[in-house]
Amino acid sequence: MSLCVNDQLGGLTYAIIGMAMAVHNELGPGYRKAVYHRAMHQQLRKRGFASEYEPRLPALDRPGGLVTVYRPDHRVEHVIPVSYNAHFSPLTNDEIA
Repeated sequence: MSLCVNDQLGGLTYAIIGMAMAVHNELGPGYRKAVYHRAMHQQLRKRGFASEYEPRLPALDRPGGLVTVYRPDHRVEHVIPVSYNAHFSPLTNDEIA
C-alpha cells in the first residue's frame, strides 16, 4: 500500500512523517518526549529542512484578536507546525481505538 499525501507543498508533509517514523524506529519506545523532540530536530537539520524549535505562533480569532500563543514542538520550512506525543510503553488496544 502506498501513502499519498497531497499537501500542495511538494511532499513536505510526507517527508516529515517519514522522518518521524525513522526516529521512532531508531529509538523505539520508552523515552521522554524531549528525547524524540531533539532527535527529530537533528533529523530535520541533517536533511536540510529549516526547523524552528518551539516557535511562538499566535492563535487569532476571526476579528484578529489574540486567543493564545501556540507553541508546537517545531515549525518546518516556516509553514508546517509539528507536535509530538510520546508514550513510555507501546500503545494498548484502547489507546489505538
